[in-house]
Amino acid sequence: MAIETSELRRRLRSAIEQSRSNAAARRERSEAAGRDYEQFLEKVAVPVVQQFTNV
Repeated sequence: MAIETSELRRRLRSAIEQSRSNAAARRERSEAAGRDYEQFLEKVAVPVVQQFTNV
């Protein structure tokens, strides 16, 4: 069964837009995780390690 050119074009555009949207969401999650990790290092991990080294 053949697919219409217009339907194929619509599906491709939809798939590309969905892919772009997913990539943007992935970048946003990655950036948020990076910020959270930096805060963790600054406020938790480094002070705890410094306490251990001072003991």
